[in-house]
Amino acid sequence: MKTLHPKIAELKKRAAPISYSRATDVQLEGIVSDFDNRIVAGYGVTWGNKNDYGEVFMKGCATKSINERGPKSNAKMPIKMFNFHNTREPLALFERLEEDDGGLYFRSTPFDEVDYADKMLVHLRNKTVDNFSIGFNFVWDKMEYDEKNDSLIIMEMELYEISPVSMAADPFTHALRNKQDKTDALEDLNEEMEAFIKCLPRKDQLEARTLFARHKSLLETEPSNQRGTTLNERKPSKVVDYNYLLQNFKK
Repeated sequence: MKTLHPKIAELKKRAAPISYSRATDVQLEGIVSDFDNRIVAGYGVTWGNKNDYGEVFMKGCATKSINERGPKSNAKMPIKMFNFHNTREPLALFERLEEDDGGLYFRSTPFDEVDYADKMLVHLRNKTVDNFSIGFNFVWDKMEYDEKNDSLIIMEMELYEISPVSMAADPFTHALRNKQDKTDALEDLNEEMEAFIKCLPRKDQLEARTLFARHKSLLETEPSNQRGTTLNERKPSKVVDYNYLLQNFKK
């Protein structure tokens, strides 16, 4: 088994069940969305650029996920597009999902004929929603730490979804990888949450992970001018309300 760099091992201890990463603008040169036909295109991540969370995604990191759960697979849980990372509001599947020289390119199927998808298309047209974000899990032994640039090099990830998001201060983007957790109690809490999720049917696990993550993010506050770019910045202000989670998780 690969020995993890201390920075990666530390992150593993305090990582949330699922992570989100702000990515790129909707309007990119050569990327054409067909809003009239309810189709959106763009990039989920771009390669080689250090993001606000100190991560650098490398070409090839999504290959395994695309092969297993991409548009050309027969997966029962394919990679989807969600509305602001909300698993209860799916927008579309993907017609294309591939790695090109610039990043993780996608082109959606037509958005579903539902009210929240109609609203999202209005936002995308007007550029009030102007970024995409991915929902993924780390693959710990497929990561490296760059001492010089204080960055995590992501060589492989488990990609679950891509979502349009409005801005970097979006609560779903905030807390889920910057949570500073150095106490034994909170480390135990993360382990308990993961154990709980693994007891659920596989088809329900992603929804449960997202519900945990969303609930935890809503319990935390962070002024937009204090985000920072290093890996060690944020402390949770409260604990998880399991009653809330159990009442809101519907199998």
